Amino acid sequence: LTLGGSVYFTAAAEIVIVGAVTVTVAKEFNLAPWQRGILVSIIFIGALLGNLASGTLGDTFGRRVPILVGYLGMAVFAGLSTLATGFAVILVLWLLLGLCFGLGVPAWNSLCSEHSPTRLRALMNGVGQAIFSLGMAYAAILLYLDDPYLRNLHWRPLVFWAAVPGVVLFVL
Repeated sequence: LTLGGSVYFTAAAEIVIVGAVTVTVAKEFNLAPWQRGILVSIIFIGALLGNLASGTLGDTFGRRVPILVGYLGMAVFAGLSTLATGFAVILVLWLLLGLCFGLGVPAWNSLCSEHSPTRLRALMNGVGQAIFSLGMAYAAILLYLDDPYLRNLHWRPLVFWAAVPGVVLFVL
């Protein structure tokens, strides 16, 4: 439960951080309003694509594969996005970041349902989803420690630290 369900934790941390730092990224890259809107949306487009691919990957290679690819991908693409030099680069990396958490979450839901006793399925799934809230809290703490007023966020370290749980959980 902890390792698989924690894909929710990492996804939540990244979603909150990316949403919070978009204004800062837009200022740094001098983005037009339409570019900022796309930047906010692209991670969810990636999640949609990941959700669509997760079932097929899970059925073909087993449920663990999309979860592990999700953890690794979230870490890699979040890490690489901290090196982004412009709009096109960060757009592609955040699309891939979203795709990776889109891979992991449905696979975890299926794995949880398939391996839990019938009487515990709802509880196990609920706990996994509650872990999402912990990921949001982790992101909120990171944001607060960086700038409690969210005015001068240091987006690169924040995106990096949001990815750390994914690295740790992939290794475990």
